[in-house]
Amino acid sequence: MSRKHVLVLAAGALAMWGPAGCGSGPPRPADPTVARQTLEHALSAWKEGKTADSLKGESPPIVVSDYAWRNGVRLVRYEIAPDDRGAGADRSFQVVLWLEGEKAGPRPRNKGKDQGKKVEYNVGTDPILTVVRPF
Repeated sequence: MSRKHVLVLAAGALAMWGPAGCGSGPPRPADPTVARQTLEHALSAWKEGKTADSLKGESPPIVVSDYAWRNGVRLVRYEIAPDDRGAGADRSFQVVLWLEGEKAGPRPRNKGKDQGKKVEYNVGTDPILTVVRPF
């Protein structure tokens, strides 16, 4: 058998094996509207004093990963920027959080001004709803 025949057979075997692999392929890109609604719902729940884990029991469930929320920091207020962008299969949102109880180092120089903390959230909508605040 020539080298060309071996390569053709190997390529054919890989093509047949690929679709039969694990899962149903990569997740679909997040729906921008559903992603924004999911983030708003999660942040509202935090502001109301709910735990991140409580959202797993909702319908549909939302899996949240936010270290400040899990550590008992209180969310006083939030603002989600109007624009978002794709980040792989997720949507990335810029959010300003006003937190109470977070040990974030030195205080801002202009203590009298109401300052929020700019953070990013990545929100996925497929196959499950996820809200993740990267470190």
